[in-house]
Amino acid sequence: MKKIISNSIESSRKFRAAAVFFMLAAGFLYGMPGITQYIPDASGEYVYFRDYTFGRESYAGFLTYDNTTFEARYYAPEDKKALKPEQTIVSLFTIDPGADYVKFTGEKFLTTITPDDADVINYLHELMLDLATLRKKAGPINPDTVSLSGKTAYFIDQGLTIPQQSNVFGGAIKTTYDYLVPLFNIKKITAPDDKLLLQLVTAGGITSSADTSFLAFKGIFESAAAAPHQFLPPKDAKSVTYTYSNEDSGAKTFRQEVTLDDFWTQSMANLWLLGNNAILSMNSIVNQNGITERYLDRLTRKILLGTETSYSDLTKLRLEKTGKKISVTSTYYQYDTQNITHDIKIISHMDDRHYGYFLLTVFDNVYQAHKKYFDSIIKSYSLSKSN
Repeated sequence: MKKIISNSIESSRKFRAAAVFFMLAAGFLYGMPGITQYIPDASGEYVYFRDYTFGRESYAGFLTYDNTTFEARYYAPEDKKALKPEQTIVSLFTIDPGADYVKFTGEKFLTTITPDDADVINYLHELMLDLATLRKKAGPINPDTVSLSGKTAYFIDQGLTIPQQSNVFGGAIKTTYDYLVPLFNIKKITAPDDKLLLQLVTAGGITSSADTSFLAFKGIFESAAAAPHQFLPPKDAKSVTYTYSNEDSGAKTFRQEVTLDDFWTQSMANLWLLGNNAILSMNSIVNQNGITERYLDRLTRKILLGTETSYSDLTKLRLEKTGKKISVTSTYYQYDTQNITHDIKIISHMDDRHYGYFLLTVFDNVYQAHKKYFDSIIKSYSLSKSN
């Protein structure tokens, strides 16, 4: 049985996933002094690294507000074995945008500082200076130098790896770069023997002054604290093929299709629910400004970023690029509900102004128990021009 649903771009914008892309049209774009970014950083974007040079679990995060104001945060959870309390240091600082390097011009601490924090504060300063210097010396980081297609689909292992010298890490290192990562474009830093020194664990973008995502991050938790969700794939369900078509005035019409079963319920023209276990949508993204250069790469960066205390584990993320199609499989940690979700996002190039967008979000324990069921849904998705 086939159900055809055709809806306008305006109606499809009601679906919450479309909000991921609002910063492409709004918001200001910046970059570190002395560095020309292939994808300029947007206000509110941040990165968090796991720092393996400390004797305890430690994270260093950096957030950009504009080309003069940044925020740095060090976080270490309580270490009961070593009898070390939780430690948090947050610094808001300004830099000289006219300099050819990171030159600090002011600093304000947003947490109470004790004498015991002095070494970590100095380290945060040195780390930011070092990361910016490494990035500047790396030269162009763009699709001509970085390949997203290769032997591995794991995002953390993709990119351009080059030997460098670091002041903070004591000499010879290897740095892996990727233009999809905000701020420094750095994914990881290893010693010459491949021992991890610093690794990207998550990246995101705060959406408002009330968004606490950057300050709330406390690492990636191992398992969901929330009660596991229960689901059994139906044995006698009937297949249903749904079609979603854009009706953007003056544009060619494209058809997106996916095959589900009758246990899914249609909530909107482009949105389906599997009880409380999964949500699926098909959407059409319109490039309003008509500038096609880098647009797909900017869309890809946006879907890698977490928002509003929902953090993507970038060490587990898989990214596959085939022609003008991007597939991203990621694990999200929901701090507010203590749930873990499994997300599959597919962006497909339609024409110079239109992109198809497929999203399937499933609670991770449900997906892991029934991979075959959900993978068959993903494989059924297709996009084509309407006749």
